[in-house]
Amino acid sequence: MKAIAMTSRVASCRGAIAARVVIAVSVICAAVQAEAAPQNPDKRLDVYLQENLKEVQRLQAIALNFDAMGPDRISALNDLAFISEEAGVKLAADLADDKSQEVALAAIELLANSLVMAGHATVQPSDHTSDHGNPWSQYVRGQHQLAIDALRAAIDDPREAIKNAARLTLVRGSDDKAIASVQQDAKVGKLGQEAAVQICAQAISTLGRACLVDFLNEGSIEGKIAATKILGATETDQPVVRDKIFLNSNADERLRSAAAETLARYDKSFPTYGLIVTLDPTTPPDLFAASLRAYATRAAEDGTLDGAQWNAIKRALDHKIQDAEQRIDSSPGLKKFDSLYHLQKSFNAGRPQ
Repeated sequence: MKAIAMTSRVASCRGAIAARVVIAVSVICAAVQAEAAPQNPDKRLDVYLQENLKEVQRLQAIALNFDAMGPDRISALNDLAFISEEAGVKLAADLADDKSQEVALAAIELLANSLVMAGHATVQPSDHTSDHGNPWSQYVRGQHQLAIDALRAAIDDPREAIKNAARLTLVRGSDDKAIASVQQDAKVGKLGQEAAVQICAQAISTLGRACLVDFLNEGSIEGKIAATKILGATETDQPVVRDKIFLNSNADERLRSAAAETLARYDKSFPTYGLIVTLDPTTPPDLFAASLRAYATRAAEDGTLDGAQWNAIKRALDHKIQDAEQRIDSSPGLKKFDSLYHLQKSFNAGRPQ
């Protein structure tokens, strides 16, 4: 395996497998791999595997047969994991860089599932340092590291589908290499910034948040909008989105509109400041429409949108439309503000539900 320090015997073993001397060397491979990773301390597993040795060898042979059909190899891998998760994880780690993309993706999915099922998706190796002497802890740590190392190696795969599948799993575990890879690919244009933000949002750590803040500060407008929507939905980050974007007259109008929509939905205190932007006569029409719509929708959801307030909101919209039309008349080059007319049509149809 690329991501694990393997002995020359592992390399020669895999070479033999590649040469399709599969069944004959599978037992040797199992023995060599046993030296590379801690074994399950439950001795009953040894008995179970011995009883199913022929079937294990048969499934290994199929999965490692590079000339076999992809679906057959994948089925063998999954069947092996059903017999023994340990054997399945070890084989999946070896197949994560398989020349068949469908097989490699299946192996990555199995590795990802093993982390989730074992509860290690958000566990860093350093978290296990307190129980080195415990055989079970050593085994769990070894299985965890085996999967993590194989997924980390897959990040360097030139095939985008392989890279992205491995990266998404690792980012969910707040892996620093995976997050750095996302940022780098977005920086050079290999990955869209909106997609990169969505991936970073999967990380439940300070690294993941830092990734989002980086896109908010230095990303493209698409990246900034995506980061605004995610950070604005998080209670601890709502003050940043409110003060740095929504209430900041120097911020991009599109960002402020995205902030209005998100804050109105997730920030309980939005009604206390949501109309500040609409009261500013210099507020651009599109931002005005987004803010007024967000405020009215939130007030309706909270049950505070009474008749007097609803009429006041509609009058404010009418006045803004009149002002915009006067500007267009005096400056024919100005665009028409469809957002105001669409909002007026929506309001005329009835209150927000």
